[in-house]
Amino acid sequence: MADNTAAPRGVLMWLVGGPGEPGVGLTAVIAHQFDPAVLRDYRLVMISSRGTGAGALQCPQPQQVMGDSDQAVPPSSAVPRPP
Repeated sequence: MADNTAAPRGVLMWLVGGPGEPGVGLTAVIAHQFDPAVLRDYRLVMISSRGTGAGALQCPQPQQVMGDSDQAVPPSSAVPRPP
């Protein structure tokens, strides 16, 4: 996908995945849905959010305080100090 370095119209950025869901496994499926003419004209670059899927960040204390909210801000007491 990103190997079309001579794309005449530039780069097309695509955010893959969703909140808490990895996107790396979806890149081929998404790329095949584009019209081939688009992929000739643009260099397709897909970005998967950091900290999703198997490599997700694990922060038990803030996650327990926040629950399922993706908008709540945990209190500083929920974030342990480094040793």
